[in-house]
Amino acid sequence: MFHWIYDHVINTTFFVFAAIFLAPALMMGIIWLLPEPDSKKDKR
Repeated sequence: MFHWIYDHVINTTFFVFAAIFLAPALMMGIIWLLPEPDSKKDKR
C-alpha cells in the first residue's frame, strides 16, 4: 500500500512538473507561430 502511494505521488509530481514545463513551451510555440504570417504580410 505504501509503495503504491509513493509511486502515485511520484507520478502526480511528474505530471505536474510536465504540465508546468509544457504549458510555457506550448505558449511560446503559439506566440512564435502566430506573428509569423503577420510579419510576412507586413514585409509584403
